[in-house]
Amino acid sequence: MAEMSVIWLRVAAGLYSLGLLHAILTLVRRREHLFRVALGAFALGSVFHFVSIIEEGIKQADPVAGEA
Repeated sequence: MAEMSVIWLRVAAGLYSLGLLHAILTLVRRREHLFRVALGAFALGSVFHFVSIIEEGIKQADPVAGEA
C-alpha cells in the first residue's frame, strides 16, 4: 500500500489539473462561473498538498516511524 502522503499528493495533483482545465475553459469560453470551480479545485488541491507536506514532516521527525 502506498504511503498516505503520496496519496494526498496524487489527490492534490488531480485537483490542480481540474482547476487548470476549468481555468482554460474559462479563458476560451469567457464564462465567469467556471472560474469559481477552478478556484475551488485549486484551493482544495492546496489543502491536500499542505496535508501531504505536514504528514511527511511528521514521519521524518518520528524515529520509530522512519525505521518501518
